[in-house]
Amino acid sequence: MSLSSKLAITEVDLKDKRVLIRVDFNVPVSAKSVVLMSHLGRPDGKVVEKYSLKPVADEVAKLLAQPVTFLEDCVGEKIEAYCANPKQGEIILLENLRFHIEEEGSVKDKDGNKTGYATQMQGIPSGWMGLDCGELSNKTFADAVSSSKTILWNGPAGVFEFPAFAKGTNSLLEACAGATKNGAISIVGGGDTATAVANAGREAEFSHVSTGGGASLELLEGKALPGVVFLSTK
Repeated sequence: MSLSSKLAITEVDLKDKRVLIRVDFNVPVSAKSVVLMSHLGRPDGKVVEKYSLKPVADEVAKLLAQPVTFLEDCVGEKIEAYCANPKQGEIILLENLRFHIEEEGSVKDKDGNKTGYATQMQGIPSGWMGLDCGELSNKTFADAVSSSKTILWNGPAGVFEFPAFAKGTNSLLEACAGATKNGAISIVGGGDTATAVANAGREAEFSHVSTGGGASLELLEGKALPGVVFLSTK
């Protein structure tokens, strides 16, 4: 299937015409409950009363004019059990995420020690998680990108939503943007990757940014996508 035979939006005369646009509103509109999570301050992975979100729950209840259930932790069997079977329409606020060291942006383990890098030979120790790329991986990716003429970036290189784990994604973003500036064609595919680029305000530095991850890959594989097949041809 070739896109070159399809009419582009720039080739259609829309003046004084009614336009029907299909948009993606993949959000819950009839959810049984809403669970709110947040952090407050820098408690350094410890329970600090002045950073409790209990007062926030009271304020949210006032603003919404309905009760808000406050849970005194954000993880654990009791919390999971409660959130798994909430009341219809219940709003739940979890306690400060940063009362747990894993959430702290200081990048420390549960004992307060700074985390290190896992190597390909060592792997990731049991009980730990790989949340970002190290400097060696970032350089390897950057070298591959800089030597490429066409780049398809699908998927961030870490849990970029947390600033402490965004170095790999930001490094890859810089490499792709730099290659595009030097003449390469760059395609960003997928909601998470598109979000990372949008959050950085760098969409204009790429050839094309699409929220369609799996769909973009299938299109490049040559599969016929129903929504494209029925587009008007030139």
